[in-house]
Amino acid sequence: MATSQKVQALRHSTFSTPLKSVRHLSSRSPPSSAAPALIEVENKFRPSGYLKELLGLAPPTRPTISSLLLGPKIYPSLSFEAQTGKLIKDQYYDSNNKLSSQGIWLRYRMSRSVTEKVTDMNWRDLPPTDDPSAFARWEAKVKISGDYQDSAFTEVEGGAAVFGMLPSRRDFDFEKLNMVAWLNTYRSSWRIASKLLSQQQHVDIPSHPTTDESFIVVIDNIEQGLSHLSDKGAGRPDAFHHEIGEIELTASLSTAGLSDGEIVEAEAGRAGEMRMRIKALMMRYPASFPPGDEKVDGKLSAYLAWRRKERLGGCFGEV
Repeated sequence: MATSQKVQALRHSTFSTPLKSVRHLSSRSPPSSAAPALIEVENKFRPSGYLKELLGLAPPTRPTISSLLLGPKIYPSLSFEAQTGKLIKDQYYDSNNKLSSQGIWLRYRMSRSVTEKVTDMNWRDLPPTDDPSAFARWEAKVKISGDYQDSAFTEVEGGAAVFGMLPSRRDFDFEKLNMVAWLNTYRSSWRIASKLLSQQQHVDIPSHPTTDESFIVVIDNIEQGLSHLSDKGAGRPDAFHHEIGEIELTASLSTAGLSDGEIVEAEAGRAGEMRMRIKALMMRYPASFPPGDEKVDGKLSAYLAWRRKERLGGCFGEV
């Protein structure tokens, strides 16, 4: 099949028009507040050459550093446990920025595991039936606090929950939703070894007494999806490509018996604790996560900046 035919076929596939299957859900009642809230806190960074060496993404250029001397303490070197790579296809939706202006990012995500780095993300079918970790679902990220680099969200998953929640938001109109971005991502991720984090007397990183939260380090390589191909097709030197790193923590927060105001307060408090843990880790290991005041663009911000540069238009908020 010629490339142009593939583009047209995928544009008219079920994946390219998922709104049809959830239209009836937009009139449902919001999900019960008794459901636990899923909280994610992330800190974006530019992957350093040293970190890539530690992760095995680049050949070593210097002797391995077994420890870092910071003031009066010596901290053990970070140990990373590689996770299975993922191929992710995200379609983002909004209506004249009415959702993103309220701190809501709506997307339809398809994800599957891959055993090797993907060089052609456009032509793979997702998800395969033999991959138990694969999924295709609606998701919404609702901002709790933070900025472009250091953010906290509650995550809502599944069409019923997402489109039960959205009608309660100001100016939401299902009929005016449009796809504003389609991004393909190859995700590499690592869990920071729990043995290191249990050595609190050495690392001095705050922990939460009732959870086993683990730090996840993610490096995403992103390109534009088929819906926004024009003469700037994927694979061309001038096509959109972006790399970004994140340190993430996720936690489940029980909201049973809480009022709406109490839920907001509890989410903000929990997210603040998680943010402190991430910041402490990054401060302990500046060689791996160099501090900097330069803005680190998220995938959507970088993509839309590229579209403006290429005069392709588009509108969306930062994430």
